[in-house]
Amino acid sequence: MDRFLDWTVMDPIHIARTTDRQELGLFFAAGVTIAGISAFDSRSSEYFQSAFKNNGILDAVNELGNLNYVAPF
Repeated sequence: MDRFLDWTVMDPIHIARTTDRQELGLFFAAGVTIAGISAFDSRSSEYFQSAFKNNGILDAVNELGNLNYVAPF
């Protein structure tokens, strides 16, 4: 058990020490971008679903996003 606890603490510390400031800035920017997209996803999804309710393209895209199609990839 100690091995796993040590890994969860020391691995991120090692990564932070071996990367330079520019790489850390890029990781931070990517994280903020992903968090921002996630925060607005439900609102934008509701908007697009209401705006394109009877649109065949939206139905096809939703179907392709189904776990049955995405999981094999």
